[in-house]
Amino acid sequence: MTESLYRKEALEARHRSLYGEIILRTPPKTWWITLLIALSLGGILAALFWGKIPHDGGHIRLIDWLLK
Repeated sequence: MTESLYRKEALEARHRSLYGEIILRTPPKTWWITLLIALSLGGILAALFWGKIPHDGGHIRLIDWLLK
């Protein structure tokens, strides 16, 4: 009577389930919000470095005007 009451496959499945499974999922809405924030930040940075505003006889970069 050395046989187990359970099949070998059932015992293996039970052994694996003791460790559990981790599934990392985020809803698509999260990705859209992240994309929107990244694009907004990129637009702000682009405006700071390449945007020019009129200033005393010429144009000056927005970042230079803000740091002045």
